[in-house]
Amino acid sequence: MLALAVLFAIGIAEVALRLIPSGRATGYRTIVGGPMFEPDSLLGWRPVANGSWRISAAEYEIDVESNELGLRAPALGSVRDEDCVALVLGDSFVQGLTVSLEEHFATLAERRIRELTDHDCLVIPAGVEGFATEQQLRFFTGDLRDLPLDAVVHFFYFNDVVCNHPDRACREDLARREPATTQTPAPRIPAADSLGSEDASRFPFLGLRTWLMDHSRVYHLTRDAMVRPRRTRTRPDVPFRSSFLIRPPPPMLLVFRVESDRETAEAWERTETLLAALAESAESRGARFSIFHVPARETIDADQWDAVRRFHGWTASVWSPDRARERLEEACERRELRCYSPADTFRSVGAGGAELYLLNDPHWSREGHRLVGELLADHLIDLLELDRATR
Repeated sequence: MLALAVLFAIGIAEVALRLIPSGRATGYRTIVGGPMFEPDSLLGWRPVANGSWRISAAEYEIDVESNELGLRAPALGSVRDEDCVALVLGDSFVQGLTVSLEEHFATLAERRIRELTDHDCLVIPAGVEGFATEQQLRFFTGDLRDLPLDAVVHFFYFNDVVCNHPDRACREDLARREPATTQTPAPRIPAADSLGSEDASRFPFLGLRTWLMDHSRVYHLTRDAMVRPRRTRTRPDVPFRSSFLIRPPPPMLLVFRVESDRETAEAWERTETLLAALAESAESRGARFSIFHVPARETIDADQWDAVRRFHGWTASVWSPDRARERLEEACERRELRCYSPADTFRSVGAGGAELYLLNDPHWSREGHRLVGELLADHLIDLLELDRATR
C-alpha cells in the first residue's frame, strides 16, 4: 500500500509539473513569440528569419530580433561599405541569447576596434544554438556564401567534438520543441560500452534513467535539487547549475579523458577534417580564418573542476580540464590553422572575482561578453593586421 501511495503521489506531482509552464522556477528560460527554430532538410534546423521574441530566465530578460537569415545581426544584404567584415561562426555562445545585442560581445568588439584603430569593422555573430561544426560549415557554404568577408573566426566549444560524430545524437532537434517555452535539453546518457567496464558498473539501470531523463519532469526537478548544492567561490550564497554534474557523465565529457576511447578519437578526427574544410572554404573567399577556443566554466575554476571530478569519481591522472583545449591545439598545429585560447585569461580574470558565466546557465554573463568582446577585438586587429590609431 505504501508503494502504491508513493507512486500515486509521484503521478500527481508529474501531472502538476506538466501543467506549470517551464521557466524561472525551474532554472529554465521561457521564450515568448513563437518558435525560434524550424526544420531544415540540410541543417536539421535553422533559426527563424525576421522574428522577434522575449526571453526570460532567473538571471536575465531580453528582447531578441533576427535578420533575414535568422541571425542577431543587421540585414546582410546591406553589407558593403565597412572597412572590414568579420564573421563569427559558432553555436549558442555566439548566438548569445542571455544578453541584449548592445551587451553582446560582437557589438563590444566593433566598438573596441573602432576605438583602437579608427576602422569601422562589422562583426557578425553567425551563431545557431545546437549547431556542431558540420552544420556551421554547411551554413557558411550555403546561406552565407555570397557575404563579402575579410575574416572568419570559428568559436569552438568542447561539445562540438562528440556532436560531430555521425553516430552520436548530442541534442534533440530544436525545431520540435513547444513554441511557447524552450528548456535546455538533457544530455543523453552514454551507452554502457562507451563508459568502460569500471564506469558502467557504477551506473546500473541506464535504460530506466535514459527514459526518465526524456519523459519525467519530477526526475529533472529532483536531479536539479541534488546537483545544486555546489556553490560559487565568489558568491557562496548562490548555487550554480552545471551540465557537468550529471551522473553518469554524458558522452560529450569524454573529451576530457587524457586517453580517448575509440568513438571520441573518431569524433576528433572528423572534427579536425571539418575545421580544415571550414578554413579552406573561408580562405578560398579571400578571408583570413582562425579558431577561438571557448573555455567551459568548469575547466577554468579549479574548485569547480575538483567538484566535477569528485562527483563522477574521476582520477586526476585519467581526466584533465585542459585536455579538450590541448587536442584542439594539436589539431591546429597539424593542419597549420590559427588557433587562439583565452583560457588563461579567463582563469586570471575569474580569480579576481569577476563572474564570467551565469549561475543557472553554462553561457557567459554580461561580464563574460565584455571580456570576450575585448579579446575578440584584439584578436581581429592582429588577424587583419589593422594599424592601431595614434592618439
